[in-house]
Amino acid sequence: MESEKNRINTNGKIIKEKLIVSYKNNFYDLTKFLFKHPGGINSLGEKSNKNIDASFHSVEHSKAAHYLLKEYKINSDNINLDERMEHLVDWNSAMLSQVSQLGDKYDDWVNLPVDRNLKLFENPILESLSKTSWYMPLIIWIPFIIFLLFDQISNFDESVNITLTLMMHLTVGIFLWTFLEYNLHRYLFHFNSRKNSILIILHFLIHGLHHKVPFDEYRLVFPPFPAFLIVTVLYQPALILHYFNIVPYPRLLLASGLIGYLCYDMTHYFIHHGNPRISFFYNMKRYHSYHHFVHHNQGFGISNTFWDKFYGTEIILKKLKYTLKWRY
Repeated sequence: MESEKNRINTNGKIIKEKLIVSYKNNFYDLTKFLFKHPGGINSLGEKSNKNIDASFHSVEHSKAAHYLLKEYKINSDNINLDERMEHLVDWNSAMLSQVSQLGDKYDDWVNLPVDRNLKLFENPILESLSKTSWYMPLIIWIPFIIFLLFDQISNFDESVNITLTLMMHLTVGIFLWTFLEYNLHRYLFHFNSRKNSILIILHFLIHGLHHKVPFDEYRLVFPPFPAFLIVTVLYQPALILHYFNIVPYPRLLLASGLIGYLCYDMTHYFIHHGNPRISFFYNMKRYHSYHHFVHHNQGFGISNTFWDKFYGTEIILKKLKYTLKWRY
């Protein structure tokens, strides 16, 4: 992967230099933003040392996009005069203890993204536990899934068709996960905090921080401990149904649901930080970008759009004249 300080010129050559642009008589260093731009490098790669007033206004940009642009403004020290809300918090201190004091300003603040690393806790141990590398869910959950599968299969009697049973549970489990994915995202991750300090903290912990710092790769996939708590709660209905002989193999159902969850988490990371070329992932990246930066109350599907279509919250993507790229 090329350095983020690389750009491409009209001859297709990669040049190592900063991407500086001017907009409304101010200068912006977009070097850090080049590979993160939802519109791809196509829109920025040839803009170095140029004025972008016309090109910026030729495309409809959201309030979040205008706000994010100011993040890269050069020589902008007085944030109080910059029409920004970041002076409401201290980015050098733990954020969790501050967000509850934002009150009715929280919802606006959390949906206006910045390109920074976020410190959640003052305690270094808690802080380290709150950060998760993209591969950690795989390390944690794959062995557990294998254990569940072998543990359940070892208790099958000879009359059970193992292949058919596995396929049925895999299909049902993954389908149920897509339903949970949509509803958790829509109703739990995007619930209205209603200015309540405790609810604000809860919302920020489970999802708000991801919307505030969408480019922070360590604040993206679900940390194992809270994921384990959610899995434990969601597993209880399967155990109850098993007690009434409605679900004969709850551990198979759990394993299948966890496979669906891992597909979701890896898809989520990839559409944020990858350069998808397969049409499905390419469209999901564009789709999810609209959710982050334009339509916060639509597009709740991450790994699919099925339930968005079913419930009428689908985001209709605009047709483009060219294919977007996020890497050279």
